[in-house]
Amino acid sequence: MSNTVEMNGQTAQITLTGSVDINTTGELRNAIQAVPTSATAFVINASEVSYIDSSGVAVMLLAKQVAERSSASFTITAVSPMVMKVLELAKLDQVFKIQSVVGGESANKPASGSTDFSDLF
Repeated sequence: MSNTVEMNGQTAQITLTGSVDINTTGELRNAIQAVPTSATAFVINASEVSYIDSSGVAVMLLAKQVAERSSASFTITAVSPMVMKVLELAKLDQVFKIQSVVGGESANKPASGSTDFSDLF
């Protein structure tokens, strides 16, 4: 399983799969920070994530922060039920715009606004 960041036109598509933890997020963090400032949208697909720890959540927050710096939109298009539970426990379901939970009910939650997480990175 691998985590990837790919540019599709002006959209940075971030795909998270398998375990998203301290062992797998280093290169992903660098790739997110290298997304061109011309990107108009950041889209995360976390539907295939089987495990996520705090470093995985930090990568999601980093992607949101990089998007905000470029005035790009930020959306999580799909999350596994396990990831959704982690986001809810951390109250990040109120920070992120989440379109759907795979195998669960549609979240379609808008983000409540801009968040500054600069002290985390």
